[in-house]
Order: sequence, then structure tokens, then C-alpha cells
Amino acid sequence: PTRTPTAPPTRTPTRLPTRIPTAPPTRLPTASTAAPMSVNSPTITCGASYRYCIESVGDQWQPELCVPDDSAYSVTIHTCGYDDTLADTRIFGPCSNDDNPTACAALGLGSGRNPNLQSHCSDTNVMQPGTCYNNIAIGAYGSNTGCATLNVVCDASTAFPTTTTTPPIPAPTSGVVSQQTELPTPSRSGNPATIECGSTYEYCITDNAPRWEPQLCVPSDSSYSVTLHTCGHTGTLSDTRIYGPCVNDDNFAACSALDLGSGTNPAYQSLCTSSDVNAGTCFDNVEIGGYGARRGCATLTVACSSSSRHARSLDLDVLVSKTGDASLKITKPIMAKTTAAKTSTATLAGIAVLAATVIILTVVAVVVAIRQRQGATQAETIAELTNLTVEA
Repeated sequence: PTRTPTAPPTRTPTRLPTRIPTAPPTRLPTASTAAPMSVNSPTITCGASYRYCIESVGDQWQPELCVPDDSAYSVTIHTCGYDDTLADTRIFGPCSNDDNPTACAALGLGSGRNPNLQSHCSDTNVMQPGTCYNNIAIGAYGSNTGCATLNVVCDASTAFPTTTTTPPIPAPTSGVVSQQTELPTPSRSGNPATIECGSTYEYCITDNAPRWEPQLCVPSDSSYSVTLHTCGHTGTLSDTRIYGPCVNDDNFAACSALDLGSGTNPAYQSLCTSSDVNAGTCFDNVEIGGYGARRGCATLTVACSSSSRHARSLDLDVLVSKTGDASLKITKPIMAKTTAAKTSTATLAGIAVLAATVIILTVVAVVVAIRQRQGATQAETIAELTNLTVEA
């Protein structure tokens, strides 16, 4: 070995690590990292957006949504424009949709993660003030998993207006008690609990109130038949149905006869008439709804016809309603009186002819008997009878 050793290690070590470490991982996960299930809020509100995650195939997020108590609301939910890890969203309730790129593009949100596979739908059920959905279900199409964003949009509905300028719907047949010029204001809790003759009411059918069952009492001055109809309504209920006290689903012909064959799906509007009830009777079986699972709002008109007046004028009223000629109300009674007078005259004339015939036959019998006693021949007797007939 050489007398001079190899150089010792340098006293100064190699460069130390920097005092400032590299940046730690961010607390928020990157887009490719699935968020924990805790992001799925148990409750949601109108006008907000919520991130949710589907961790296992077939899972659904089922939050509760309560609309404000200041008005009725229609609700739209969508995943338009989200940019996250879930490849294909799907809405299962309260409305149902898988892909709705057209609606998303109309909102200016046709972008993000797979915009052609984003979801958008509106519930046809108008929610009454302060009511809650318990059937919201948000998930993914097929076996997809991951995270996305749900947006909740609530539009104040005109289902419960305080006033209206819409003219009232005419009531069918005659004997209608007074009719309102404005629709009544339903209570905050929903549809009116009582209804009366000659009025028109706006009502809503919802999941929480699938049937409207108001009480109706007819006036105490006469017996009445009651006609109920939804003819001409322009509400959101696509198919009305009357379940009681009479039953009808579709009655386009009757609505058209009232010049009310228009509005929302006129072929699916309802009209029916109950049997007569005694004066002052109350119906406890009035039941109004939608066909099947239909939800929305419509109008109901209540027309009460006095049974005595109805019986005398039914044919005339039908004729007037078809021709629009109110003068028939005057001409028909006059024609009836004229016909009666003619009938009376014809009867008297018939009686007079019958009496004359009896007298003539009596005279003939007497003459024949006398002439036979006097020994007159049959030819002479016939000749004398002929002369008497001519003179008569």
C-alpha cells in the first residue's frame, strides 16, 4: 500500500434534503378517486346541487326533498353538465329518465362527462305547499359506478291562485243555482273540503292526495239532480275521472254539447249526472281524481237542477242547447196550446157527427116500422127514406 492513504471522506456530506418537503396530497380527491358514500346527503332542498356517489352496482341514493310552504311547486331534477367519475347517470324517481341530452342542451349544459348519457326529468305531480317527496331514487345505468352531481329545480306553480280572470265554465241543463264569477281559493292544505251548487273549483291530484273527496249539500228548497264535470279545463291533469256520486271517465260528446270540447285532452274530460236527491241532502260520496296514476290539476263544475223544473223543461232545454235558439222557450208552449185547441175542436166535431148518425138511424127505423104497418112495399119504403136523407 502507498504511504499516502487514499483521501478520507469529505467532512461535508452530500447535499441534505430541502427543509421544505414536497407538497402533501390534497385533501380533496382527484376526479379519478371515488368519493366516500358520506357525500350522499339524506335531505336535499330546492335550488341546490348535490354530489352523490354510487359505490356498488345497483345502489341508489334516496334523499328526502320537502318543497317550501309558501306555494305549490313543480320539481325538476337533472345531472346535466356534471364532470365526475360516473359514466352514465339515471333517475328512478319521482320521475324517470336515463338519457336526455336535448333537455340538458336547452339549459346550456350539454357538456361534461358523457353529455349524451346525462339525465333530466320533471315530475308531473304538483306538490302542495310544504309537502315532501319520499320516493326520490338516483342511481346509475346498468353496472356503472362512480360519482356525479344532482341539481334540484323547483318552480312555483299556479295551482292555487288567489284570484282568476278566467270566465266561469257554463253549467249544463236548466235550473242551475247561481254561478260564481271567480274560482274559490283553496286552503293552504290543499283542495276545498266543501263545494256547492253553481260553482267551479280548481283541484289538484297528488301522490299524497290521489282523490279529492269534498262534501256537497244541495239547497233545501227543492229536490235536485247534480251534474259534475271537468269539461274545458286547461290544467295539468291529463285525464280526469269522476268516481262518485256518479261515475264517468271520458265524456267528450257531452262536453262538446256544452261547447266545452277543448282544453287539456278534451277527449279525456269527464261529465256525469247523479240521480235525484231530496231537498237539503248532503253528498258524502263525492270523489274526484285522475285516471289510473295520473297526477296534476283540473277544474270541477257543480251544476244542480231542480227536479220539478227539470222534468217539465228537459226536452226543451236539450233542443235549445243544440240549436242555440232561445225563442224556442216561447214558441214551444204556444204550439202546445194550439195543438191542444185543435184536438179539443176535433173531439167536439166527432161527438156531433155521432149524435146526428144516431138520430138518422132512429128516424129510419121509425119510418120503416110505420110504412110496414101501412102495407107499403119495400121499394116504396126505400124511396121515401132516400127523399128524407136528401132533405136532411
